[in-house]
Amino acid sequence: MTAPLIAIIDDDRIMSEVMQHVLVGAGYRTHVHHYGADAFELVKWLRPDLVILDLWLEQPELGELVLLFLAQDPLTQRIPVIICSADLGLLRAPPERFQERGYVLVPKPFEPAQLLGAIRKKLTPS
Repeated sequence: MTAPLIAIIDDDRIMSEVMQHVLVGAGYRTHVHHYGADAFELVKWLRPDLVILDLWLEQPELGELVLLFLAQDPLTQRIPVIICSADLGLLRAPPERFQERGYVLVPKPFEPAQLLGAIRKKLTPS
């Protein structure tokens, strides 16, 4: 059985390397991408089992735009998303639209066990 593929979309290269190290160590396959401008097209082409997305990419609105595109496209709308962010306002009071879509929020910096728990939760069929 092939290990699940996780797309990491984060413009912070150090943070994405840490995530990749944690995920590969836990047996997942990863694809790291540092740019929000073409992230949706990448996810559409790659069709990962899960996406970890930072909302603050090279432009502040790009992460939410990627989420919108993922949610609206039939090829990507069922791909689970974990939002990994350092935005304390977002983490304290997540917008209803994030909760309605079932996104899991993981704060930066994260504890590896917390990130891995969120991944297992999203990849386990209900």
